[in-house]
Amino acid sequence: MDLVASILCGLRAAAPLLAETRLGEDSGVDLASSGGSLFHYVTKGQGWVSAQGESHHVGAGDLVLLPHGLPHRIAMGEDPVISGIQDILKRDNLPIWSHDNGLSEPLLLKIGTAPPALVMTSGLIMFDRPGSDQLLAHLPALMVFRRLDPAIRPWLAATADFIAIERQRHVFGYEAISLRIIELLLTAALRTWLAETPHESGWLKGLNDPIVSKVLRAMHDHPGRRWHLGTLAAAGCCSRSKLAEHFRSTIGETPFAYLTRLRVDIAKDILKRTRRSVEDVAESLGYSSARTFARIFTAVAGESPSRYRMRHAAVCRYHPPQR
Repeated sequence: MDLVASILCGLRAAAPLLAETRLGEDSGVDLASSGGSLFHYVTKGQGWVSAQGESHHVGAGDLVLLPHGLPHRIAMGEDPVISGIQDILKRDNLPIWSHDNGLSEPLLLKIGTAPPALVMTSGLIMFDRPGSDQLLAHLPALMVFRRLDPAIRPWLAATADFIAIERQRHVFGYEAISLRIIELLLTAALRTWLAETPHESGWLKGLNDPIVSKVLRAMHDHPGRRWHLGTLAAAGCCSRSKLAEHFRSTIGETPFAYLTRLRVDIAKDILKRTRRSVEDVAESLGYSSARTFARIFTAVAGESPSRYRMRHAAVCRYHPPQR
């Protein structure tokens, strides 16, 4: 399994939200920043989705993905009346989604007073695994997957229709099923985008580089190994000088700067999810002492491991099943 496959397999969703979003003619809704990843699958009609000055016309069968959950607008008509999502939630007395708690049943969002002309199955999730942040950080703010694209058509309709069916059923197990379906939908979308989009530089280019990809995979597979330039070069099947130059020119940082960030990301996940001691975490990630680990963690994360654990303890009560 290559690194791309490994990271995609490692994506795990937490705290899901599914909703049916119905817009009447000449209406629209402004959605605030969510802190998670958002998607909208158009099941009926057509309209516009806009974010960060970028607008896309979408129709039935299209999938819109906002990996960073940025503020965006969904609208239809030439001069739509725009409502705020918080006003809609308050007006209809709907429950509020939070980072640590998903909702036990889907929402129905009614926008405008006219009969629904644009209908979307919408979802919001948090990805909560080391490696997912690395991938999501390199994705564009707004991604549109077209129903007529032959690379997308085989999986998009079947998966999105399954989500729509689950949203309507209102039976036990909704939360667990919706987590898995959303993971499948977004993993398929990201895999398609990675395969079809050229990358000139950076981490995504490194995933397809014959030398850098081997080194990245080695570090991700064994983050706690006592790596040095020679062993990393051996993993990449090249000389030390070749690796040092090629890795930096491709990724934009040295191998050890990348390894340090990777270890800190993994440490954050361990500190949030477990009660393992800082000393144990430090040893598992290849550090000679807890003091060295704490110093490096603080330099990268901006706070000590203990402070990080304390700050996140109150907002990490929800954890998806480990697999």
